[in-house]
Amino acid sequence: MLGYLFDFKGRINRAKLWAYLLVAFGFEVAILIIAVVGLHVFALLDPAPSQDWGQAVGPGAIVSAIAIAILLVLFYWSSLAVLVKRLHDRNRRAIWLLYFFVGPLLFEIIGAAAGYAVRLIAASAAYQALAELPFLALAVALFGWGFVDLYCLRGTMGANRFGPDPLAKG
Repeated sequence: MLGYLFDFKGRINRAKLWAYLLVAFGFEVAILIIAVVGLHVFALLDPAPSQDWGQAVGPGAIVSAIAIAILLVLFYWSSLAVLVKRLHDRNRRAIWLLYFFVGPLLFEIIGAAAGYAVRLIAASAAYQALAELPFLALAVALFGWGFVDLYCLRGTMGANRFGPDPLAKG
């Protein structure tokens, strides 16, 4: 089980990826609830409440924050491992994560910068939107391609350079 979550070698199929996503979503919701409730509980237990947030946080809240941070690091590491194995099932290298997730972010940043530059020059929100639109369209297209490739398409049939077919019988 730990190899499934933390090892970057091998392949997993779509069903295991979607199962992981459902569990991961539940995990994130649980961490959020624990964080919000924990901070409220520690604030209620503080004998001398302060208006200053920095002074109101006691050692219990700090320990909880550290524990949550450790859990989140483990969660994101396992998410990365699962996505890399899914890319392996599609006979793609891990570098494709940059194309599918970092690429759209870069297009959004470039689009925002282009829109800001046009806004400074033309002082028009309409022209700003026109300058941003092609970059945002590229970002959505690249992210959509990544979504379909990772989450919807079947992996390569039979063994590939990353291992045997996870759906193979026997």
